[in-house]
Amino acid sequence: MSFSKLSTELDTKILEYLHDDRPSLTAMSMVSKYFRRITEPILYRDLCFPEMTTIQMKQLLTIVLLRPQLAKHVRSFTMVPKRRNPLDRTDNTPSKEEMEAWNNLHQANYPALFALSQKLKTFRLNPQFVQIWFIHILDCAFSHYLASRDPFLDPFLAAFLILTTNIETINLTATLGESLRKCRAILSIPWSGYPVDGTQQEQEPFNKLSDLCIAEDSFWENLYDRSFDVSIPSRVKRLRLPGWDMSALHMQGETMLALQHLDLRHVTVSPADLVQCLRTGQLANLRHLNLGGIEERVDPTHGGHLDITILGRGLAQHTPSLEVLEMRETAYSVVYCFNIGSLVELTRLHTLRIDIIHLVLAGGSGYDDPIDPHRILPASLRHLELTELQAEDVNQYCEEAGNDEIRPNHTQFIVNTVRTFSLLESLRIHVFIYGYNAPHRTISKVLSKASVDLLLGLERKGGERELEIGIHSLP
Repeated sequence: MSFSKLSTELDTKILEYLHDDRPSLTAMSMVSKYFRRITEPILYRDLCFPEMTTIQMKQLLTIVLLRPQLAKHVRSFTMVPKRRNPLDRTDNTPSKEEMEAWNNLHQANYPALFALSQKLKTFRLNPQFVQIWFIHILDCAFSHYLASRDPFLDPFLAAFLILTTNIETINLTATLGESLRKCRAILSIPWSGYPVDGTQQEQEPFNKLSDLCIAEDSFWENLYDRSFDVSIPSRVKRLRLPGWDMSALHMQGETMLALQHLDLRHVTVSPADLVQCLRTGQLANLRHLNLGGIEERVDPTHGGHLDITILGRGLAQHTPSLEVLEMRETAYSVVYCFNIGSLVELTRLHTLRIDIIHLVLAGGSGYDDPIDPHRILPASLRHLELTELQAEDVNQYCEEAGNDEIRPNHTQFIVNTVRTFSLLESLRIHVFIYGYNAPHRTISKVLSKASVDLLLGLERKGGERELEIGIHSLP
């Protein structure tokens, strides 16, 4: 019996059974045009290239470029290239395999470019902008690559992404070899702001995009490649842009954005840009904000450091739905001891992960009386993680414990939180010891016996709540 005569119901059951068996689906697609038509939506729905070399990705991408109509099946695209060591100075002369992959990509781009040119005609885009990045796709002579050594996957990937009109998730990682400059450019275009024919509205690029991640994962030799003019799409609900130097930060349109999750870990950003985004009121739907390791971008116009107090006020006033806030530093970040101020007005905040120096200044919160966590933490808080607690701060608190007057410090705030904030379900404290890995340093020499007893006592007082205290160090 011919495969083509099998009932539609049986065909459906076969596809469901082979859903995760890509080799079998691929083989099935080669049986006939009929099976190719019904299997391709599954085969190309989730394209994922994890930890693959650039050459392997080019070869796989060539398959799609040969038939650009397949792009409409793509719902999810993930590309995480293998990270290249920037200190590796080996010969970069293209190999025979690289030349073959390039030639295949060169031949495959024509149908994709034709389809793309037809699509771009429906939008009233700035011709100068289109030429800036589109001309590089046309200029794909291999001799040009040998002369410039520019990344040559980026323009083809940008062209392909514009064709994926049904895409919902994009997860890209830029490396030293592929800066994804053109992909970043097309994702920052406010496509919805360019009029199109009503009959072609469904062809608007990224109209269904809800989850966008473009991560920067390298130490750039050319800092220009790390600069990113960020435009937050109006329909995206989850946006992750870790590691970039944000030359500008603005939002598409003037209405409230759908954005619920914003990840800006280890970004360099202008304080004025960040606060201005909050003041527009367009981030009122934000639920999760990650600013871990954030660094300030020097702004000659506005000047000043990233004032966390102003940021805290902006969050309280303009992100009423915020549920999770993260502001943890790393060894590579610039640490500024600014107090974020009171978060009491964030009535939906249930999880807070923050460096203690951003929550409570070393000299207290400006109050003469002991630090009251109820003045800083919202009543809705259930999970609290405090990092960067200095071992010396714990020792100081223990030394002054018997005195009539105790200077407010970080440790006192934590003790008061454990004693009075009964609604907390979990509390994690990270004690930071600098130089602990040095041969002459031991915990007993850094933390006094009273400090160790205090930390152990806090764990016992945790009761039914989850309380964890960790010791972290740097050499």
